[in-house]
Amino acid sequence: MLTILIVLGVILFVALLTLIFFAFFKGKPYTVFLIALLLPIVMIGFPSITSLKVDKQGVIFETIYRAATTCDTKENKDALEAAVEELEKKEGKQKLDPETYLMLNEAKLFLGKEEQITVVEDTKTKLKTTEQRKEYEDIKTAAEIQRSIEKTPIKTKQDSIDVRQKLKIVETLQIDPAVRESIKKKGMNKIDAQNSRFLVDPMK
Repeated sequence: MLTILIVLGVILFVALLTLIFFAFFKGKPYTVFLIALLLPIVMIGFPSITSLKVDKQGVIFETIYRAATTCDTKENKDALEAAVEELEKKEGKQKLDPETYLMLNEAKLFLGKEEQITVVEDTKTKLKTTEQRKEYEDIKTAAEIQRSIEKTPIKTKQDSIDVRQKLKIVETLQIDPAVRESIKKKGMNKIDAQNSRFLVDPMK
């Protein structure tokens, strides 16, 4: 949509310049054409303004995201959750750049809202590079593992071993290291809290 706006703006701009040129050399009024030039200028400039708004929003979001993942406090998490909701509203109106889009989904993963991770129907359109598409797939894999760990009760020693195996998979994923450590911490906390007797006495 924005690309079409730029193309139409350029075409209109050239057409008006041509009309101004002919009107000038034929001695006819061309003031109305000069005023009309404002329209294609706005059409060409609007996408850039929109992109600037998205970029600025992405910078603000990254600042909040880094604060929460660096210092895991309730206040920082609440701020990140609010920022996620705000950015999702923006995503419905403006196209997020790939880096911000990936960070948005990693933030959901960090907050334990893996079920809210956005499903991209066409990753080749949304995510431009192979690395970005790989990171997106790894985010989805991490979300499945986190969901599995949260829903799996640890009742036996084998349950504990299974969780550890899943955490080893997380270590290989191409995701934000802070998010990776968060998932590992949640898994280990669950093992320590619910299955400490198996860790103390391996014969049980």
